[in-house]
Amino acid sequence: MRNPDYPDCFVVANGPEDGTEFPIVRAPFYIGRDPSCAVNIRQDEAVRDFHVLVSAVSDGYRIRRNDDAPVYVNGKRAGMLRSRIVRSGGQIRVGNTLLCLICADDGLASRSHGIDTQSDLSWMATQAARGLLHLVTGLVRFLTRVFGRLLV
Repeated sequence: MRNPDYPDCFVVANGPEDGTEFPIVRAPFYIGRDPSCAVNIRQDEAVRDFHVLVSAVSDGYRIRRNDDAPVYVNGKRAGMLRSRIVRSGGQIRVGNTLLCLICADDGLASRSHGIDTQSDLSWMATQAARGLLHLVTGLVRFLTRVFGRLLV
């Protein structure tokens, strides 16, 4: 039975954990095997630790593959750079598990009208900037260690 406090949820429609409900209480969140994932699929060996990144969009959720393992939204493959949107009644296949999204009128997805959603292009630019910052930071630390030893 669905908890009225968490109206949006993913329900396992077909898989090792048939019928299990995962309420959506915040976004973004992960679908995967790791215990910290909001949708924690423990019994499917084909599911990775952090398989899918999910974020709220107007009337649904953006599905983005987080690992190299495939994920399908309504039969279409989602990727890291090419995300897919799932809406109420839509299905996601993660590993060997089929999840169905159920949204209610007062759920997180319906309350997400008008929020600034990140397009695939802006997401890619953000990830590239983070990667570049990480690279530069690492290079500065390395050079500091090397030159610090030479000066001592």
